[in-house]
Order: sequence, then structure tokens, then C-alpha cells
Amino acid sequence: MATRFYFGADAEETPISPTPNPSWDDTSILVRALTKTAKRGLALTNVVFTTTVTLDRDILFRQYISDELEPGQSIHGAQAVKMQCLIRGSDQGYWQAVSVLRLYVWNQTTTPKERKTIVSITRDDVDADVNVLTNRSLFVTSQAGDYYPTVAGDRLVVEIGLAQYLSE
Repeated sequence: MATRFYFGADAEETPISPTPNPSWDDTSILVRALTKTAKRGLALTNVVFTTTVTLDRDILFRQYISDELEPGQSIHGAQAVKMQCLIRGSDQGYWQAVSVLRLYVWNQTTTPKERKTIVSITRDDVDADVNVLTNRSLFVTSQAGDYYPTVAGDRLVVEIGLAQYLSE
């Protein structure tokens, strides 16, 4: 059965602080928060990012941390993953923005490390509207491969951001 996670808008104290993957080009506005499997009734917030950098890059906005996973759960490859959020691009002339997702299992119990990549950094393929806050969905398939049996201390980490790129 599918599991749905709900994200908070503001920074929260988290039990772990995973190091962002080096594939993210900019983590300067990273905020950590918790993710839960029940609606939280939290208000929306705007995340503002301004830059003078004119490079194609992925910018990490939020890192969401789940509760500990039950040991022995199986995470299989080639599964459907959907992210849904409200986004709006910025009016920076010829620069466009799309939503970006990364999903993995992190364990902090002994040596902190990423145990299983579920979704590598993946960009949406539709530009964010610069005038209207738009409900967007990103559909991806998790990485194929062997299943991963969870162990004590494993947590899901969902990283969300925007990609900035030069429009043609």
C-alpha cells in the first residue's frame, strides 16, 4: 500500500541532520523539518531565493526527515513516486525554474550514512509559472535494483528544491 507523507512549512528540530548529497549545487537556504503520515494543519509559507548566479543548478530548499522506519520493511526498486507541491518561479528574465526531488534512506545509529538511494535528484519537465502559485505534480519511478530491508535507525529523507536553468 502506498504511504503518503505531509510536509511542514517551517524549520523544525529534527532528530538527525543528514549531509546533503553533493549533487545539490546550492544548499545555502537549506531548512530541515519533519514529515509525517498524517495531515498536520500547517500554514503554507513562501521560500524566497534570490541570486545573481547565472548557472544551471539544483538548489536545495527543504530536507524532510521521517520517523524511524520499522526494521525489516522492504523498499523495492522501480516503484511509482509522486510529489505534489505549490510552486512559483521567479521573474529573472530568461532563467526558468522547475521542481526537484531526491529521496533516500539515511541511518544515523553508528556511522551516519546514506543506506539506499530511492530517487536520485530528478527535475520536473514543466517550467514554474512566474505569475501564479501553481499546484504541480512530479511523477518518477524509483531506482531499479534489489530491495532494501530496513534496519534499526533507518529514516526516509525527502529533499525538495528548484532547478534554475537557462531557457532556450
